[in-house]
Amino acid sequence: MNPNQIKETDLFGRFFLRAPNDGESSDYYRSLEAIRPLLKSKKWSESVTGYYINVTDNLDGVRLSYFTSSPEQPRKVVDHFTSEHELENIECPEIPRKTKDELRFRKYLVTYTQIGLDIMKADLFKARCLFATFRWQIMRARKPYKPYFIRAFET
Repeated sequence: MNPNQIKETDLFGRFFLRAPNDGESSDYYRSLEAIRPLLKSKKWSESVTGYYINVTDNLDGVRLSYFTSSPEQPRKVVDHFTSEHELENIECPEIPRKTKDELRFRKYLVTYTQIGLDIMKADLFKARCLFATFRWQIMRARKPYKPYFIRAFET
């Protein structure tokens, strides 16, 4: 995903996806792994200019937020993927709309997500520790982010 293809005129939409409950409890990480093939697919990349992910309010799914210049395409791609992989749409997908997000912020969200996905794929436990410390200690104490991440990535 190239954050330089994102434009301020792109529309913003969201999907709320969850892995099927097949005897194990669904959680954010299972749901994230279930949609990873979607995020890597050519069809998804061609339908959006960028995306970022968050955990859903009930902590068992992925909120997939995206930017697009063709509002009907992401829905077609996700609908096809979810039917093939038996994923659940927890909520009705939002119709893409205009937002007033600053372009620089959009690029940050897309880049942050790509880094997080790479770290989680390499070592999920380390990634969870890294981000938990960041959220609950660094952000809460309003400490600068950069020194924390430089130390974490250099060790």
